[in-house]
Amino acid sequence: DFASSVGADTQTVNQASTTTAVASAPDPSVVGESVSFTATVTPVSPGAGTPTGTVDFVIDGNTLTGTLSGGTATVSTSTLDAGTHNVFATYNGDADFSSSVGTDTQTVNQASTTTAVTSAPDPSVFGETVTFTATVAVTSPGAGSPTGTVVFV
Repeated sequence: DFASSVGADTQTVNQASTTTAVASAPDPSVVGESVSFTATVTPVSPGAGTPTGTVDFVIDGNTLTGTLSGGTATVSTSTLDAGTHNVFATYNGDADFSSSVGTDTQTVNQASTTTAVTSAPDPSVFGETVTFTATVAVTSPGAGSPTGTVVFV
């Protein structure tokens, strides 16, 4: 009773939007301690799937790039000075997912130190020149070489 026919349509599929969340560990940290920054990129509904590609982490103007695996990318650094650091993680997008930016704040505290004092010669006699030496070392998990002055009292 009916003849066959053909219909056609064009379907446009746009990139899904994403959100990027950033976390750091440990937070707070101390000078010289290695800090890991992790970005988790997720699609915004109704988008679905797992984003791929790279995330650029910008910390104090320095860029570290991580590759997404299972929707997360991680980078580490141990070069942050004491203070508060703003972290921006930019997911660069891929063919299916659009880019997005996440932010975090990392607090870096001063590293603890120990100071050892020695004198030579020891014992000495009245009028003899004595040399006092202070050795300042960073306490783990901090790292680096302390600078500045030591006051002997």
